[in-house]
Amino acid sequence: MNRSVILFGNGFVKLPEADISQLGRKASDLASMAFANIAIPATAVLPIALVDGFLNDADGAKSWLVTNLDDILQRFNVAPETLLAVRLSPLQAVPGINATMLGLGQTAEGFLAHARLYGEEFAWRKRREMIVAYAEFAKKIGAEVFEEAIEDLVEASASERELCQAVEIIFQNETLTAFSVSRNNQIIDAIMAGVASWHSPRASAFRALNGQSLTGGLAIMLQKQVIFDADKLGCMGSAITRSLENGTKNTHGFWQQAASQRLPISAQQPEAELKPASSLENLKPDLFASLQQLAAQLEATFHDAQKFEFVAGEGGLFAMSTEPAKPSIKAALRIACDLV
Repeated sequence: MNRSVILFGNGFVKLPEADISQLGRKASDLASMAFANIAIPATAVLPIALVDGFLNDADGAKSWLVTNLDDILQRFNVAPETLLAVRLSPLQAVPGINATMLGLGQTAEGFLAHARLYGEEFAWRKRREMIVAYAEFAKKIGAEVFEEAIEDLVEASASERELCQAVEIIFQNETLTAFSVSRNNQIIDAIMAGVASWHSPRASAFRALNGQSLTGGLAIMLQKQVIFDADKLGCMGSAITRSLENGTKNTHGFWQQAASQRLPISAQQPEAELKPASSLENLKPDLFASLQQLAAQLEATFHDAQKFEFVAGEGGLFAMSTEPAKPSIKAALRIACDLV
């Protein structure tokens, strides 16, 4: 089993470009951005050669993770308050997989750190969200089981502590064990759930239909989540670098501000108001200028108009993902001429 884990982004040493072929599509795009000095969240990648071993030997994979995860997290500079995401990075999109598992890693020490840094309501909410997410991917208990059970508490405006305690009782009733999962086991179980989903009937049928083998096509990312600060206009959004009609430079899209102070991007309220990206120019001109600079860097790196996701939080503006935009023929001609 190839044992190399690749770290890049936000201050980590960049890997040789030749290694991009081992990262899958999403992770290779992030690596390409890191090579171009575009800020991305710190990312560790289990490359395709390593994940192939996981796919062929689940028991061996779990044993390898148990042995090596502490070293990976130490190299990754994971602090008690750090929240992590596990994301699958296939070479091409595959339906039926657990592509993203967010909000991992809150421990007892992390809970206290969250309460100190972000407030008790935040700490209890993150614990509740983590338990529900863990139950769904590791125990196959749907989120609706919890949502239906706490519906009356939500309507009664119960505190986050009360909601979390209710969720813990439901978890114990469903699994016959109290929720007590270490940071390492949360991450390992999330990775193994992602590996298992690669074997799902829907994913297997898709690969068979498209002539894809079980191995050689999947990498797995472990990524630090960016922290918002609403007071500093922390926000997340998506944007396009050009007009798709005529190809003129026009960074446009939508963003939403954190609904409460200092939230990780996964805790963004879904009902938060979407705003046009151009409105950032008046509210936060420095951030809007950085967004325009990011758009130019993405076009220079990928040699095409891009549709990208971004987050502005502690540490500045980060690109989260990018993909080619789909301009009209007229726009494509202009873009090609501009980027020669």
